[in-house]
Order: sequence, then C-alpha cells, then structure tokens
Amino acid sequence: MISRFFGTTLVALFLSWPTMSGATLMTLTDRDLFTDDDVVDVEDGSSDLVSYGSGSVKELDTSLQDALNGDQDSVTWSHDFDLDPDAEIVEASLTLYGYDDEGDAVLFDLEFGWLEVGDDGTLYMGEVDDGSYEFGIDGVLLEDGVLTLTVGSLFGDFTLTESLLTITYFVGLPGTLALIALPLFFLLRRHGRTGEREGAPLLARQP
Repeated sequence: MISRFFGTTLVALFLSWPTMSGATLMTLTDRDLFTDDDVVDVEDGSSDLVSYGSGSVKELDTSLQDALNGDQDSVTWSHDFDLDPDAEIVEASLTLYGYDDEGDAVLFDLEFGWLEVGDDGTLYMGEVDDGSYEFGIDGVLLEDGVLTLTVGSLFGDFTLTESLLTITYFVGLPGTLALIALPLFFLLRRHGRTGEREGAPLLARQP
C-alpha cells in the first residue's frame, strides 16, 4: 500500500513538473465501432475498415475444420489521427471490447484469438472472454498518424464491438527536458500500475 501510494505521488508530482516549463499534457482518443459490414469512426462516421474474411465484419468465426486447414477468420482496420507536429508521445494504449458468442459445441466453448499490431509483427494470442483488454502501443508505430490492426480467430467464434486508441503526449516540452522527462514519466507510470497482463486472455474481463 505504501509503495503504491509513493508511486502515485511521484506520478502526480512529475505531471506538474513539465507544465512549469510551459509544456501541456494532452490526451487524444480515436474510437471505432464494429458493425456487420464495416468499422466506423465514431467522430466523423468514416470507414476505417481495411479488409475482412467471410460473413460479418464484427463476428469472427473459425471452425475446427478451418483451424486444422490454417484458414482463420480475421478483420483488419486502422486508426487514423492527427497529432501536433511537436508532440512528444508519453504512452499509448489500445483497448478492444467484445464478447464470446458461446456458439461452439466443441472444446467446451473455448475461443482463441490473436491481435497483430502495426507492421512490426507484434502479436498477442490468448483465450477470448467477455469484456475488454488493454494493450500497450509503441509510440514509434504512431509517428505517421495511422495504426493498422488485425484481429483473427485462431479457433471458435467471438464478436468485436469497439476499438479505442488512447495517446497521451506533451506539447511544448523543451528538448532537453524531454530527454529526461519522457523516460522517467514512463517508468513512474509503470510503477503505479498493478496486475500482471502476461498470459491474460485477449479480451479479458475487467473489474
């Protein structure tokens, strides 16, 4: 408890330090909703869908036979956003929302999915459950203002409902201060977080 309080206090103090130099801490969010035939940007109603398999965009279903044949249902979409050219990204996260359709009659209704982030081959795999799951995103993948994502069903059926990209960044942070502030800020944020994500479901239930 003392350690958590100490970490939280350090984060609070550190957040106020860059602002004393004229920097502003800002948060950008980009939200997409999945429908039967599209992935829609909530802000402007445009389509962020890149490609998808057969059937519904939001409902991913890979049968046992398809899984054995290596034929997996998937959907690819992108988050498009505009950042200030002088923005210094502190951290970014992706939160996926969805639920288990509970439509399988084999393997005790187990669903397994995977997420591919960007073009660097970063891959997450795990059992799919109702709720949401948050993934940390490397700021390097956000430099061109587009983040491409693919979710696939390794086996079983589940439904995606929402994709939320959140980016926290400083604007007006002096160069010298940025070299010190950003790494320290990242370490403090990690120190203040609790829970172990390794090995958790792709869409793990949140409290």
